[in-house]
Amino acid sequence: MKFLVNHERNHNPMMRLLLIGLQIFTVLFLCFDILYKSEQVGLSYAAALTYLFGSEAEFIEAVPLSTLLELLHADTFFAMMILLSLGSIYARLCGSKTRALYMVNIVMLTALIAILSPLAALYVADLFIWFWLVTFWCWHVGAAMMSVEVLWRLRRS
Repeated sequence: MKFLVNHERNHNPMMRLLLIGLQIFTVLFLCFDILYKSEQVGLSYAAALTYLFGSEAEFIEAVPLSTLLELLHADTFFAMMILLSLGSIYARLCGSKTRALYMVNIVMLTALIAILSPLAALYVADLFIWFWLVTFWCWHVGAAMMSVEVLWRLRRS
């Protein structure tokens, strides 16, 4: 990613198109991840509680630990790749370096908490489901906002 070192996007129209495509795919991934989690886990406290612990009244089994770990493993990889590429590009294109610093760090921290919270809910207290819900939305919305801002700045260049 030569652009990330020397800002050559103005001299290379192909790089601009690649960055636009990457941001479009990032926004699509974030949207589809929200839909996937909505179907798989549920985006409410009650749905996530039932997913993690099951429900005897509804004859729903708790999620197996191996399944939860597979989900968290995939989430860790995808969050890492999205945030590495998005953070690098955003830091270069964002007008304010202070805002870029705060946005990238807040989104990374909320993504990390969102990944660890289901395990904490399972082993510590179900209160961590609320942490997962809040940080899940924060990192997805924050990353989408960063992607849209990058698209906006690329459109003008």
